[in-house]
Amino acid sequence: MKKGLFIAITFALSLATMLPGSAGAVGPGYPCGGFHGNTCNIGLFCDLPADHCGQGFVLRGVCRVKPRACPHIYRPVCGCNYQTYDNDCQRLAAGVQLIRQGRCWFQ
Repeated sequence: MKKGLFIAITFALSLATMLPGSAGAVGPGYPCGGFHGNTCNIGLFCDLPADHCGQGFVLRGVCRVKPRACPHIYRPVCGCNYQTYDNDCQRLAAGVQLIRQGRCWFQ
């Protein structure tokens, strides 16, 4: 009985560490994603290399903070949602992966 309870508790704790914002999550600047990658803490998102939209299961990225305020600078970037953002800060605030620098030409 004790062995079964120990196994059940161990399994439940290991599942809990996989949840975002849990003990298995990591902070800003740490690697995330990939096949066995870490998740990012709450308020962060896993930013993949440019032009790798939707490949977070395979590729590793870096946990980035979602900014709360961005400067009014126009340096457009194209997000993986095919939306042009005025600058990279606005893309990060939206939690969207980057396709490339510059406007989205397919809008």
